[in-house]
Amino acid sequence: MPSILETRLDIKFIRTYNVLNDLQITNLVYERKLFAQKTAIREITKEECQQMLKLELNVMTLCGLALDEYFIPKSLFINERVSIMKVLCNRIDHLYFSMFQMFSIGCVLLVEYMAFQSKNKQFITNESHPLIVLMSKKKCDPAMYSAAATFEYEQHDIEMARRYIEEGIINHPNNQTLYLEQLWIEVMHLGDVEGGDLNELKAIQIYKNAIKIFEMDMDFHMSLINRSIEVKPIWRIQNEIVCDLIVIYKQSDVMWHKVATLCADGFIFDHDDSSFGYFTDFKKRARSCIQTYNEGLKHVLGITRKRNLMKLLTEYIIKLWKYNKGIQILEINDLVKREMKKAFLMGHFDLGGLHNPEYYVYWAVLSEENRPEILQLAIDCNKDNVQVWAEVLEYNVVHFDSYRTVKKTFDIGNQALGNKSSMLWKIMDSFLQQYCDVTLLGKFYEDGAKSPYQEISNVYKVDYLEWLHMYEGISSAREQFNQLKNLKPENKKLYTNMIEYEKLQEPINVSTIRNLYDLACSTFCRQGTEVSLFAKCIEFELTYVGSSTAERIYKVALRILKPHLRTDLKRMYKTINEAHRKRTVTIDPVIIEISDDEE
Repeated sequence: MPSILETRLDIKFIRTYNVLNDLQITNLVYERKLFAQKTAIREITKEECQQMLKLELNVMTLCGLALDEYFIPKSLFINERVSIMKVLCNRIDHLYFSMFQMFSIGCVLLVEYMAFQSKNKQFITNESHPLIVLMSKKKCDPAMYSAAATFEYEQHDIEMARRYIEEGIINHPNNQTLYLEQLWIEVMHLGDVEGGDLNELKAIQIYKNAIKIFEMDMDFHMSLINRSIEVKPIWRIQNEIVCDLIVIYKQSDVMWHKVATLCADGFIFDHDDSSFGYFTDFKKRARSCIQTYNEGLKHVLGITRKRNLMKLLTEYIIKLWKYNKGIQILEINDLVKREMKKAFLMGHFDLGGLHNPEYYVYWAVLSEENRPEILQLAIDCNKDNVQVWAEVLEYNVVHFDSYRTVKKTFDIGNQALGNKSSMLWKIMDSFLQQYCDVTLLGKFYEDGAKSPYQEISNVYKVDYLEWLHMYEGISSAREQFNQLKNLKPENKKLYTNMIEYEKLQEPINVSTIRNLYDLACSTFCRQGTEVSLFAKCIEFELTYVGSSTAERIYKVALRILKPHLRTDLKRMYKTINEAHRKRTVTIDPVIIEISDDEE
């Protein structure tokens, strides 16, 4: 503890330079005295220690500001500055050390203490055991040694960092994290000093010792790899770890998946010369990853492990295919097709079938092979998988731009999905519109309109009618309308579109349009919820026939409509009449005469 003389010295300084006012000084002296008393009788708590530490650190900060403000470049003042800082720093250092002795502290407080010591080591003269000795006596948690080692490494003291980790391992010989941190520090140091034979040998020795202690622990071995590649460049140590992993666990599917994943991430092991390095080239990564999986399939034993490795390989190939759809590298496209074919053949014929049903779709469509049995499997196994069929169809649209290829995929997918194929129809519709072949588009709409699935037919009978009106004329539209209107379910848009097509004719056939309105209203207005169709019918009658028939339809509509909708019709009817009265005819409309009995 600080002596009375030291206490008086810093209080004198605080008074002289007005660091604190009198009340604050009185409180400071009181808090110090109370803390000393409680500490002497062992009644102090960890929270009280932290509060006192916070107070003393604040006092030191204020004194430091005063020293800077009143600095005089004379030896007397400089000596006074050193004396004051020694008193303050030694008191705080003693507080940290005492708290460390009495209580358990976490990594944050430990690093805070180490940072304080590092920053103020010129002023700290307390004679106490080194922190590393105290940590071992208290049997600190492994994380404390890791935190201390990391701090020392960041302070560029590699030897002290090593000592903390080594001391931690002595106290916790079975803690894998400490061995991982030990290797990580050496790899980081290699990067700092740019290698060197002795440094590399030390890192390799630490690694060899670790795998000897945790012999045949593949998870730990892979953790060593992960820790060692957190920094680049790659040194001999990483090559040693990967080579050993492959030799020791050659029959493990998990190991081969790990090495393949490393290749995909750029950390490539060359199976020809057993070298290991980091590469950014995407094509090299893809080739190496697939090569590693294939190498693994030669060595793993047991059908279960082979199937698992094949599953991982096919998943990667499909992932690669999906990624390449966006960047379209020809070399990758060829690689994917070639490897996909090999993987699917082995998976299906040698390993009891592909593990994922959707892969049969990729095989049937993307391999460009004529294999009826695979095509049938693709259909049978994927009757609900809309997404995969849509994905493959879109791929063909983008990459082939061939009607025959796209249509073939569409037909297969449509056969598989049945009434769930709406998404495929949308993709095909968009493709044909861009393909600019009116005849093919019309045939597509006709097929859709006559589809046995109502979800498809209900959409495309409207599109087919529009196409007929646009490209074959009103006669064809009329003929097909009479057939299309009989297809279930009824589609109001089919009727309203046909009415609009008839209104475009010159001369207008009022009888035909009235019949269409009559048919539409009797079909869709019976439930009493169709206000707009009634309003359109009334407006047409008023414009082309007469007010009496319009009023008659209006009254019928009021009886049919639900009560809450009648107000809407009344408002619309009023608006229609007002517009009709104000309408000024500048050109006489061409109208087919209707007989008196129709009026």
